[in-house]
Amino acid sequence: MDSIQMRKGLFAGYGVYATNQRLFGVKRLRAAEPIEIGRKGPGDLDIVRELEHRRDFEVRKDDVSSIELQKPPGVFRMGHMRITLKSGQSVEVKVGKQREYEQLKDVVMAFYPEVVSSN
Repeated sequence: MDSIQMRKGLFAGYGVYATNQRLFGVKRLRAAEPIEIGRKGPGDLDIVRELEHRRDFEVRKDDVSSIELQKPPGVFRMGHMRITLKSGQSVEVKVGKQREYEQLKDVVMAFYPEVVSSN
């Protein structure tokens, strides 16, 4: 899933995608331009190749210690997804709207529900 309401760093427009073993963060080339990555189906290998090519970050399930999700607390404040790795490093993606938060929650719950905590 990707949205103009998600960001990593200063620029809006970000996507988070998951396979059964990896989680990818993907930047949009332009904020208003959606990320065009196909849905699960006949071209799965092509989709993974596209994710690998456009990735901003990639984490393997075996390397993940926890995934924390926080709902956006208000209209002008952002929630987040924080992935903490077993190495101690972390990756944070900001989420601006409730709808995107719910979609992101669905993605990470499908990826690795045992390590997800949310409010």
